[in-house]
Amino acid sequence: MVYAFTDHCVKRYGSSEVSSWKFEVWNESNIVFWAGSQDEYFELYRQSALAIKRVDKRIPVGGPATAQLDWILDLIEYCAHQGVPIDFVSTHVYADDPQKHIFGKEHLYPIEQVIPRGLEKVKSQVESSSMRSLPIWLTEWSSQNPAFIADTVKNCIGLFEAMSYWTFSNVFEETGVPSGIFNNAFGMLDQWGIARQSFNAFVLLHKLGDLLVHTDDGPIIATQRADGSFAVLVWNLIPASDSRSATNGNAPASTGGMNQWTGQARTFRLKLAGLRARNSVAVSQVNAKVGDARLKWQELGSPKYPTPTEIATLRAAAELPPPEIRPLAPGQVTEFSIALPPNGIALLEYSQ
Repeated sequence: MVYAFTDHCVKRYGSSEVSSWKFEVWNESNIVFWAGSQDEYFELYRQSALAIKRVDKRIPVGGPATAQLDWILDLIEYCAHQGVPIDFVSTHVYADDPQKHIFGKEHLYPIEQVIPRGLEKVKSQVESSSMRSLPIWLTEWSSQNPAFIADTVKNCIGLFEAMSYWTFSNVFEETGVPSGIFNNAFGMLDQWGIARQSFNAFVLLHKLGDLLVHTDDGPIIATQRADGSFAVLVWNLIPASDSRSATNGNAPASTGGMNQWTGQARTFRLKLAGLRARNSVAVSQVNAKVGDARLKWQELGSPKYPTPTEIATLRAAAELPPPEIRPLAPGQVTEFSIALPPNGIALLEYSQ
């Protein structure tokens, strides 16, 4: 079956295209999605990997695609000793995963550090293994908190090849088909394609450049784009311990949790050196009032199943407004201040 599926993909899309895809074997076989043992999963992995490589040896295959960062070293050593192909390792982690299982001690880290500290552990395992150069793919993680998303992305830089957010839309059937709008399912898009704050957080992250610019420590990512412009992301993350919100660690908690955020707004004062010939900055934000349709939904009477007209209104309300243009004082060093509400993020774009 695996051979036939892979062969079908190559015949339909071409070997050049399919050889750029990453093939994982199964999903979270260490928990409820697999009825067998670890040894039985390894046998499934062996047969699947060999079948894929029979179609085209260039197609990357990997695993174990486990929950809670499990079985990484075990699979690497199995493949090394048995001569089984493995081109990358992949795994999943959520901030509220049991720390005793991952780190050997409960409550070892604040919930905001579980994902990056867990990936550090995986990176150490790979580098101490028989295949120390294997790329690492984090193929499932999530949050509905834009500041948590930004903070996690920053703190995971350099620890993996890529990270894949779960999931794009909240319309899927794993725990039953979701009912009504703004439910507690995973997803960056709510029903009827209404963007959530998590979606808009990635909209701003996508506008960052490819070159990191040095900054002091703090909730900030500064980048330079290919055209020479600069893009800076800042955020006001409220630790889960200081908030009634579950959205830092409980990824699906996208409704009541974000409406209950507590914590203080913060004013960030940035001193930016070397920004010559720039007289303004474009500011975009995502927070409980910007890039979120739920306030508009409440104005409409909180309909569980909105009409087509109401859906169009909600989709428009979730769209990010045009950036606010703020003036900058000329000079070699520019100081800029911005106030962010709890768990809000802001993108500052300095054009040429």
